[in-house]
Amino acid sequence: MNILIAVFILLAYTVVMIYLIGKVPPSLSESVFWLPKKYQFIWALVLFAVCFLCVPTYVERCSENTRFLAFLSIAGLAFVGAAPLVKWKEDPMQFNVHQWGAIVCAVCSQLVLVFNQPWLLLCWVPWVLAFVWFSKDGPWKEIIFWSEAVCFASTFAFCLI
Repeated sequence: MNILIAVFILLAYTVVMIYLIGKVPPSLSESVFWLPKKYQFIWALVLFAVCFLCVPTYVERCSENTRFLAFLSIAGLAFVGAAPLVKWKEDPMQFNVHQWGAIVCAVCSQLVLVFNQPWLLLCWVPWVLAFVWFSKDGPWKEIIFWSEAVCFASTFAFCLI
């Protein structure tokens, strides 16, 4: 049940932001730039809610040898929420914490799949096809957004099965 609440929270935030922005943002993190300053805390609340709602089920579903990867993935996501994306020149330290948190979250979440449910990596097939299709004419501007979507979707699927 917690996972479904986490999915709803993240999906609701994403849909509302796409509606407000009028397009898919280059990354989910960049959606925070379209929020007024006084509402940017919502981004952190969304990520913390997803972290805390997912951690019990996520860790339980992992094999004993891969639970640390689930913890690292959740910790990375918590760092992303704790250090909302800022422009590099505004605060290089916060930017680095955000970027490295996102990388740790993405890599560890997919390693959890590799060692527990490798068939869920098939979620990447549509992304690869889209990458080939959209990048043939130039850079794919939403590549990070859709990468994040696949990471979240495959992780949520892992937790739900």
